[in-house]
Amino acid sequence: MKSLYEQIVEEFTNSDNKYCACCLVLEGNNGCDCDQRAWRTFGELDEASQKEIINQEFDLTEEKK
Repeated sequence: MKSLYEQIVEEFTNSDNKYCACCLVLEGNNGCDCDQRAWRTFGELDEASQKEIINQEFDLTEEKK
C-alpha cells in the first residue's frame, strides 16, 4: 500500500501541468515570477522541487478554507 505522500506524487506526476523549474510557479497561473519560463512537468523536477510544489499546493488549499 502506498503512503499518502506517494499517492500525491503519483497524481502530480500523471498530470499534464507544467511548472517553472526556477520559481515553481504553475504555468498559466499569472505567469512566471522569475521570467525564466523554464517549464517542466512535475516528474521532470528534482525531488526537492517536487516536495516544495506539494507543500505549496496544500498550503493554498488550507488558506482557502
